[in-house]
Amino acid sequence: MWFTKCFQLFLITNVIAAAPCFQGNHATAELRSRVIGRCLEFQANMMFNVSCEEKTRNCTDVWEKFSSGFAFKDPCNVKNDTFREYIMATNHYVPKDKAMFWGGVYNLAHRYSNRGQSKVTLEDTMPGYVADGLSFCGDNSTSDGIARENITCPSTFLSANCSSTVSSVFWTSASINFAKSVTGEIFVMLNASRNPIYRNNSYFRMYEVPNLTKGTVTKATVYIVGESPISKGNLCGSESILELKANLAEKDIAFECQENPRDVMNILCGDNPRADVCSSIWKTSRSSRSKMNYHALLYIAFSVFTFSTWF
Repeated sequence: MWFTKCFQLFLITNVIAAAPCFQGNHATAELRSRVIGRCLEFQANMMFNVSCEEKTRNCTDVWEKFSSGFAFKDPCNVKNDTFREYIMATNHYVPKDKAMFWGGVYNLAHRYSNRGQSKVTLEDTMPGYVADGLSFCGDNSTSDGIARENITCPSTFLSANCSSTVSSVFWTSASINFAKSVTGEIFVMLNASRNPIYRNNSYFRMYEVPNLTKGTVTKATVYIVGESPISKGNLCGSESILELKANLAEKDIAFECQENPRDVMNILCGDNPRADVCSSIWKTSRSSRSKMNYHALLYIAFSVFTFSTWF
């Protein structure tokens, strides 16, 4: 989903948020081959990580349902349910306590999810995986009604002249479906450099939080991550995060917030060791190791002394 969320990411070039945004919005070349290829790839390499389903999808059928959502249709005026059949054909079980939502942290969130082995993002599920990073729209001048790579397709940006783009409708549908599918504890990774962090126009706030199922989703653990050190308790208590907490409370979803959690920072610092936050983490780690070594030496000295007094 990195292309369609580039409007949320392009101002941020650090390792946390930088996604390889599609240069321009030209339609993806060889779209049919790519969609079918990804469908096959997902079932061969990722389905076992993400879901235990043994059901096999016909990838030609998946392509037909996907392309029928926009072929021969106005790229700026498509119906909200245009991808319903595609979503139904590719939807599958999302493991309990593994779903992860994200905002402004494409690279880091997906490094952390590890292709569904650690957590499961929308783009780690079949509906999102097949279309992630692709640009597509209809074109009445072609024989199959699908735009070629020399045609510019509208992205998720909406305007008075383009109020319902193919891309925005697709990712809205996929986001809603994902939110409705998750169970148990969910995880949310948000970019600390955004203001507000929990943005009014984000997919997470507009489409995913409202469609979490009350009584099915029990807890939300929110990770606020940034490349600069965060004062403990500062951003978790910010106005927008308190709004998120209130939105979740309406659905009886318990709330926990962590700022720059260590396991996430280990990934960030491995990719970008010069980030400001990494030096402070490593200082803490060295200090902790020094204390451990000091206590270990004391224990050894005490043991040697005790042993010598016995004999």
